[in-house]
Amino acid sequence: MLKHSYIDESGTKDHQEITTVALLLLDGAFSAQRLHKQIIKALFPQSTKPGRKNDKMSFQLHYSDMTHDQKLTVAEILSKQSIECYTSCFYHDGSEKLHEQRFEIYSSLIRLCLHDALQIHEHLDVIIAQQSNWQTYRGPLLVTLDEIVAENSARLGFRKAKFAFESAAKPGVQLADFYAGATRGNLLNFRDASLGAPFDLIQGQIREIRVHGEINSKAKG
Repeated sequence: MLKHSYIDESGTKDHQEITTVALLLLDGAFSAQRLHKQIIKALFPQSTKPGRKNDKMSFQLHYSDMTHDQKLTVAEILSKQSIECYTSCFYHDGSEKLHEQRFEIYSSLIRLCLHDALQIHEHLDVIIAQQSNWQTYRGPLLVTLDEIVAENSARLGFRKAKFAFESAAKPGVQLADFYAGATRGNLLNFRDASLGAPFDLIQGQIREIRVHGEINSKAKG
């Protein structure tokens, strides 16, 4: 069965301690749009008033811009949905990195998530968030992701994945951003326990948190 998938990240800068990537899986082609509308309605009820010109789709959800209460509201809504998510993380050492190093980290985190998703699902339609200068890394990233699909096909049988890059305005990408942000918050909750509260609501949907550079993953919780 085809799964519609969305990938985004959180905390990519060297000073942000931890980078996370989330690969979100939904059943229907319009599930992300429906969920996005439901969340916007809950967060911004004024947007649904008659005569309001703002299209609900124009409201963008960005985890780092939300208040704590908004994050909890969104997590509560998402926790009741049929969602599956694979995540991975990288711990920064604070040193400044070259572009090549950043690409290796980012692509490796996506590879980890994709590898895990393909252990269970045969057919994925994957939308990846367009990051800065995404055109420059699109080709090399697709090559490395196609390798993951081929490796899993050879080992497990039929596996197929189609990849596309789309704007952060895409509803599914915004949902993936939420899961990446919530996972990062959970990993940083040693600084403030409240950072992990949104994750606590959705953790049942997150299969595993993989760590960059490790062969054996560290399970959540």
